[in-house]
Amino acid sequence: MLAWIPRCGNISSVFFFGDLFFQRRKQVLCSFSKKISTFKYYLHGLTNKSMKKIIIIVASIIAVVVIGGYGFLTFTKMASPETSAEFDKGGLKIGISYSQPSKKGREIFGKLLPYGTVWRTGANEATEIEISKDVIVAGQALKAGTYSLFTIPNQDKWTIIFNSEISMWGINHNEKLDVLRVDVPSTTRDEVLEKFTISFQEAESGADMLLEWDKTKVVVPIR
Repeated sequence: MLAWIPRCGNISSVFFFGDLFFQRRKQVLCSFSKKISTFKYYLHGLTNKSMKKIIIIVASIIAVVVIGGYGFLTFTKMASPETSAEFDKGGLKIGISYSQPSKKGREIFGKLLPYGTVWRTGANEATEIEISKDVIVAGQALKAGTYSLFTIPNQDKWTIIFNSEISMWGINHNEKLDVLRVDVPSTTRDEVLEKFTISFQEAESGADMLLEWDKTKVVVPIR
């Protein structure tokens, strides 16, 4: 009944090796696989057939719930598709994975996303960023690693948050796990940008990470 669940091997670096989207889905399935394996191990130790049957039914219900949730996640990404951006120059590699919400005629910052509140910096799961070496972000030190990227938009500045908890739904921000917070200016674009977009531009001794949506543009220096 549960033989379809894949074996879990080593999951390679999300951004620098392998396919980004496949790795995210594999993480979900492997987590589920480990839970089911625990059930199967427990079943082997049981001698009562009725008890085995009950546990098999419970495991099957859990499987249906998890698969249904995975299907819902896939559906939400039809509206806000998953994408990525990369920078690789001068010995610095940066990769970022996020989902792209659209403006759809709405006023975004200050309305749809109230000023002064934590935002997942995209949609669906929390945006994740991986940095290959120790860097300076807007004047503050940040060690190499993978982080969730949250932001707090305000009218004249944004707070950029690097959080150590990864592979989670985007609204589950735990402030106690914040590794770094920096403030950067918010500026106005000349033209409206329909989809929220993260990109990189080469800069002296590093890169600038650009966060743009609607008529707002934020530049995060990474050196």
